[in-house]
Amino acid sequence: MPFRKSSSMGTAEIEKLAESWGKVVARRVHEEVGPDLDLDADDIEQMGIAAACVVARGTITDLLERHRRLGTQNAEGRRVTTTDDADGTDGDGGRDRD
Repeated sequence: MPFRKSSSMGTAEIEKLAESWGKVVARRVHEEVGPDLDLDADDIEQMGIAAACVVARGTITDLLERHRRLGTQNAEGRRVTTTDDADGTDGDGGRDRD
């Protein structure tokens, strides 16, 4: 099921937000380790990659869960969910089935 693109937040805004989270991660690492932080360029790169992967996973997981919970609307304005409810319908008692 394709996602609708949001016109309110573009790539530049998302990149700026992600960069801000990178600064948060760096600040927290530095606070935990203190002035003895002894990292070479490879260590820093590996930490950045690990942090980026976890942030990406968290973002994807959360957005997919929100999408699943909220469902989407089809062209007729009917609520469509990505999973069936226990009764075998999509939450509307089967009213939109052909």
